[in-house]
Amino acid sequence: MHRILFLTALTLGTLLLFIAAAPEPGGAPYITIAGKASGSFTRAEWSAVSAVELKGCVAKPVIAKCTVHFTDAKGKPVTATAEGAKLTTEQRGLVSKLHNGGRFTVRVEAYEGKMKLDVREAVYTLVE
Repeated sequence: MHRILFLTALTLGTLLLFIAAAPEPGGAPYITIAGKASGSFTRAEWSAVSAVELKGCVAKPVIAKCTVHFTDAKGKPVTATAEGAKLTTEQRGLVSKLHNGGRFTVRVEAYEGKMKLDVREAVYTLVE
């Protein structure tokens, strides 16, 4: 009996962790690229990406800056920032040079009217 209760509690606890980590529709603003709030992109998918979007409970968000950041194979930080929501050729090119399984972070500076929005960064992985 104790084992069943333990396994049930463990399963529910794990489920709550996954639910808490997922962005809430209509909640705080969060980044999406090609409909993904996190996860992975193949090189082909990444080459077709054009812009970053914000989802959540914001009427008319405006992305002022978009930054792509990762650490290269030598441990050197690489950052490319662009004005607006559109990803530049430079940003897409830098990420496409990552090794398989390479992780990159996308950050935005966004506003709704004159109010700066607190937007959580998004982390993605580049896969073959």
